[in-house]
Amino acid sequence: MKFTLSKDNLEDAAKLLVKVINPKNTLPILASIKCAVNESERWLTMTASDGEMWLTKQVPLDTCEGGGDFCVPARSLADSLAEIPGEEIEIVADTENGESAHFTVSHLSGKTEFPLQSADIYPDIPDLREDADAGIVILPHAGIRRATKRTLFAIAQDDLRPVLTGVYFNLSEAVLDIVGTDGRRLLRNRLDMSEVCSPKHKCSFIIPKKVSRLLPEYIGTDEECDIMASDKMVSMDYGNLLLTFVQIEGKYPNYNSVIPNPAHIVSCNRQELLRAVRNVTHFAPEDSCLIVLNISKDKMSLESIDYDYSSRSTDSLTLDNPSGVKMKIGVKGSLLAEILQQIAEDEVSIGLTDPSHAMTLTPKNSVHTNEESTFLLMPMMMSE
Repeated sequence: MKFTLSKDNLEDAAKLLVKVINPKNTLPILASIKCAVNESERWLTMTASDGEMWLTKQVPLDTCEGGGDFCVPARSLADSLAEIPGEEIEIVADTENGESAHFTVSHLSGKTEFPLQSADIYPDIPDLREDADAGIVILPHAGIRRATKRTLFAIAQDDLRPVLTGVYFNLSEAVLDIVGTDGRRLLRNRLDMSEVCSPKHKCSFIIPKKVSRLLPEYIGTDEECDIMASDKMVSMDYGNLLLTFVQIEGKYPNYNSVIPNPAHIVSCNRQELLRAVRNVTHFAPEDSCLIVLNISKDKMSLESIDYDYSSRSTDSLTLDNPSGVKMKIGVKGSLLAEILQQIAEDEVSIGLTDPSHAMTLTPKNSVHTNEESTFLLMPMMMSE
């Protein structure tokens, strides 16, 4: 078979697909990209997998003679395309010569040959349409992309509780919650989906860490996404890109039950608070990173003390405190700084109940309509 296509389109697809592939695979064929050429529709469909995740990308062809399936080494293809000059390339896939089958990429200044493997041994993509319990939900890209990318900082980095290492999607009553937590901090992104789906649509699943990290790179900002979820698998269809993966099994914690309804709300400039937190955190004890927030009528004072090194740091900033609450609460400075970095807005609202209850942080005036982000930070015990 012979076909021509844009070099840039093929290179972009190869770079995207190669990120799915593990450096070491139990199946040698998984080091390759499966290619399927459709002559009548002029499409090259490329698939990469690590055995639990499948990514399929469609690339348009300019001309095409013949069709068929084959596998080509992923890393070699991606590296070679990065160095090839020109805007258009011609590819000839000789699939008839058994072990001598090859894949030739011709360009302006030469050509490159790759060995081919049969596509028959490549693992098939699970088809969720055969699962009667798998429902289809159509959701917008932009909100999912932002929320997933923002939630990654909150997920657990160890495997003691596997469900906490992923990002949780929960659609119910036309509201989509995208949640991440490691037990010490939590982020709930709440998206109003009433304009794109009905209250009867329900689905929930936990996206593995690897998929969560790659997902913002895969999806755009303008189109819509078809999501299909079964008990074990999830499929996300973005038109010319299809992502299918095994979800994390287990029951996600009841995150709504731990988010308090704060008795007091204070607000301040986010950048000023972040600067003050970073300042005092430098002098906090290394093991606990404890800093103390002392809230008064119109000011917040921050303090850290490291008795081992006889060091102390204080800082302060102005505060909008309508209720006039006075409270002293201890938190982990590094976690508070990470939360403040995830907020794009200039002003942040801080919800307080008492020193023993979690503190909530939310953007005071969200730049995105129909989206709500609630950050939760557990308090720490303060020494007298």
